[in-house]
Amino acid sequence: MKDRQFPKKRSGEEIDRTKLEEPVSTDEDWNDFNRGIRLFNEGKFWHAHEAWEQVWRKHREDSRLFIQGLIQMAAAFHLMIEKRRYSGAMSNFDKALMRLRLFEPTFLDLPVSNYIKVIELAKDEIRRLEKSVATEIDQTVIPVMAFLRKQQMG
Repeated sequence: MKDRQFPKKRSGEEIDRTKLEEPVSTDEDWNDFNRGIRLFNEGKFWHAHEAWEQVWRKHREDSRLFIQGLIQMAAAFHLMIEKRRYSGAMSNFDKALMRLRLFEPTFLDLPVSNYIKVIELAKDEIRRLEKSVATEIDQTVIPVMAFLRKQQMG
């Protein structure tokens, strides 16, 4: 079986933001993507990560970096909320920010700029937790993901 060829890894500075287009997605892709959103909103961050990875693996265009950013955001919340591994969460938040910033303000009808703001708040929350004896995580730093206009259909 022939290996799928993916684009060479590039930094955010190497990508021409004006040429980023929404990927052509199948009904199956939309089903997996929407399942990821539902799972994320249910607090099942690792499962959301897995659902989005199904879509990410099928695409080769630069816009797949958006999906990768969502995957890294979900992984970061998983590490922050469920595992309490703050350094790993910070690392994944930083990777997510690097990718998601390419797609501001919106992409795939999702408010990317809002997710970036929330990630920054989550990083602030981690810093607060690391400096104090507090153990309760402020759950308001977790975004609710929703399409801006209408639910995408698969």
